[in-house]
Amino acid sequence: MSIRSPEQTAADPEMATLRRPFEPTIAHMVRAERIKLRAAAREAVEILEGDATPTREYLDYMWNRHVGLKALRTQMTRLRERIAELETIKADAAMEID
Repeated sequence: MSIRSPEQTAADPEMATLRRPFEPTIAHMVRAERIKLRAAAREAVEILEGDATPTREYLDYMWNRHVGLKALRTQMTRLRERIAELETIKADAAMEID
């Protein structure tokens, strides 16, 4: 799910790096997941700050009830898990075996 318009996505130079030919390296895959995570987090902030002055109750309500925010929360959780998985793979590959 993306709330960003195609113009916003095209104007973002980091999102443009995801469109260039894929480099099959762990570092590139981690970077791509981090870019996606940041984009999702920015969308969530825009939604939360766009409607009203955020109070704790408002933020709790929006975070748990707003359909778009629930989807973004799910996406961000999945991206965090993927980043952690890739970092673990990277660490395992660099492991010294005695």
